[in-house]
Amino acid sequence: MSHPFLYVWDANQLGLPNGIEDVPQLLEKAEIENPPSSALKNFIEQLQGLALYNKALKLDAVAPYLQLVAQTAHHSYPVVALEQADVPEAQFLAVLAQIVTIACQLNIVIYDDNRLILFLPSGRILPSQRAAWWIGALDYLDDKESVKDIDEVIQEVESLVTDLWLRHPDYQKHELKINEYKEWTCKYKKETSIGIQYIHIHICMDRKEFSVSAGINIVSPIIENICKESGRDKPRKTLVVSLIHDETLREELVKLTGCQAFTGITEKSQIAKQLTYIEQAGFTLLKYMEDIQGLDQLLNSTTIINSIMEERHHFTQTTWLPLIVARLANNPHFEAIAQQLATPAGLSKLSTEKQQEYQQQHNKLVSYLRDHVKPLV
Repeated sequence: MSHPFLYVWDANQLGLPNGIEDVPQLLEKAEIENPPSSALKNFIEQLQGLALYNKALKLDAVAPYLQLVAQTAHHSYPVVALEQADVPEAQFLAVLAQIVTIACQLNIVIYDDNRLILFLPSGRILPSQRAAWWIGALDYLDDKESVKDIDEVIQEVESLVTDLWLRHPDYQKHELKINEYKEWTCKYKKETSIGIQYIHIHICMDRKEFSVSAGINIVSPIIENICKESGRDKPRKTLVVSLIHDETLREELVKLTGCQAFTGITEKSQIAKQLTYIEQAGFTLLKYMEDIQGLDQLLNSTTIINSIMEERHHFTQTTWLPLIVARLANNPHFEAIAQQLATPAGLSKLSTEKQQEYQQQHNKLVSYLRDHVKPLV
């Protein structure tokens, strides 16, 4: 079987099981040709109608039942196996609740071989210990505040970001995409005196939680050419910042903005709060990044991003950025910054060979900046 099944039959025709252990015997009994009862045919017709006309249910979740009447027209056994769609659990639970309701009205028994549960026409659940799970599932479906699928998140975010970009008309849409895994991304950009700023918002399913994350980055040809000319590898992006996943920076920005930020989204009310944080935190940083003096202040004078830079200094390729920016901004503390970055946090954790390599690269960059790079201001 490619997917789990719901086995359904008319209780008047095949009988009621006393428990899960009776199901194999009943299904074996159903292998003898005996056309479905009129009640079971009625159930099939109503299930197809549910799939076709109940717009509250996700199409992917009811897809196996769209042509159910035609598919079972020549079925000659008293049990019908209904394939369960390969969709997120919350989406199929909404369908299952509707199927159980129809079945109770028509005296139909349902055996769910995925969840190992029997739904009897009386409303009784077997085994009895699974009844609490089913009640919890129904409560979950009735909870209007909980986020149940990624489409709900996307719809809410799309509504909110429309207003967000209206408040920032100087940013142009750069990219909007949704992939086969329903990962949604929108990206906007703005040209500045030192390059291009990008801010993106991303929605995905992350470790069984819905995630609304965001990041900003700048691409500065001026800075990147200095890297290249000084003998360093030219970076693909000048600076990349994660507003959600970088815990150190997130804590700094939450304190600065007074907003709430969430690593996972479980309730609809959290979405609006997350977008407020993304807007306040993101555009606070982007304001600094509009010119070289602002970027210098961000990297070399504020505590907003110092913590993230220090945390990453043991990945020694990141120490070049504040140094180059300080030189371009004519920072009067350039020499002190150069001396500080000569022995960044984490350098001692590297091998002696790597430490020596870093020192050589650092000294080469400092000499190049002193001798060949003129400040922009």
